[in-house]
Amino acid sequence: MDKTQFENYFTGNCSADESRDVEQWINDNIETDEFARLSREMLEDMPIDDPAEARRVYRHLKRRIASTYGFSAVTQWNKIFKRAAGIVAVAVVAFGSAMFVSKNVWEQSIPETVYPDFVQQYCRRGTNMKVQLPDSTMVTLFGDSRLVYDRNSFDSSRRVWLFGDAFFDVMHRDGTAFDVKCINTDIRVLGTSFEVLSHDADDNFEVSLYEGAVRLTPSYNGRSDTLRLHPGDMVRIDKLSGTITHHTMPWIEKDTANVVYIGSKVTDILSRLERRYDKSIILYDESRIVSETRLNLIYHPTDSLETILSAICEFSNLEMFRQGNDIQLKHKQ
Repeated sequence: MDKTQFENYFTGNCSADESRDVEQWINDNIETDEFARLSREMLEDMPIDDPAEARRVYRHLKRRIASTYGFSAVTQWNKIFKRAAGIVAVAVVAFGSAMFVSKNVWEQSIPETVYPDFVQQYCRRGTNMKVQLPDSTMVTLFGDSRLVYDRNSFDSSRRVWLFGDAFFDVMHRDGTAFDVKCINTDIRVLGTSFEVLSHDADDNFEVSLYEGAVRLTPSYNGRSDTLRLHPGDMVRIDKLSGTITHHTMPWIEKDTANVVYIGSKVTDILSRLERRYDKSIILYDESRIVSETRLNLIYHPTDSLETILSAICEFSNLEMFRQGNDIQLKHKQ
């Protein structure tokens, strides 16, 4: 495995195709010395004089492993890394937090880490999954998405981690908030219904609020903002630039079950359709004009993929073809 590609994956600088290649390699090599060596070398390159940056990079690395391979893989990775790392000093205290230690700390006696009892729910591509949390909150996970929570602390914290896309219908509880942790964004609510689109493959992070109130705290590109959403609000954040776009849609209702994309880039729409319908969609667009075009699209989950793509083609001057199991979109001649 190329070290640069490995580092780019864990720092979020890989394309979707490159990420899949790295994830497949990790899946095949997570218990090998090479994986431990690359992980050690990557952490050695972190700024030793900047503990905050070290913690941030290490948290991101662990979340990427957890989101793809689960917390059992993270536990195994910790053991491998501790055996292999003689000079890098990072030890995990609990999921989502880390402690920076000086060099040669492994010579000291370190107590065995005790992990919370994490529950994972994974929804495979092309399907939806209903998940009922211990407080009766209902979550609809969409294709290729993962939800994680700590069984031991959920009753007091009501905190979940989301890797991907989901719709939340949160059970109100006086005096206790409900927190959704996504990569680079925290969402806090008090009894509400909202949708989160947070998949790594997409260029944008989006939240649409149907009922109640949401406090959103994103951190992208060095920017940190606190936003309060009201029913009918939709916020989109460009992950690269940190630019925030706000739309108001007072007509949306959660009971309609429609899927709503407002001003979404064609590339993001196609990426989400691939996950929800478990199909490969290839867009031939060398000029990137169509790829960067933003569309308003509303469809029902029972609509066929061909019906949705036909609507996109009509607005984008594209034609649809089938090539084996792939669906190809090309400019009309």
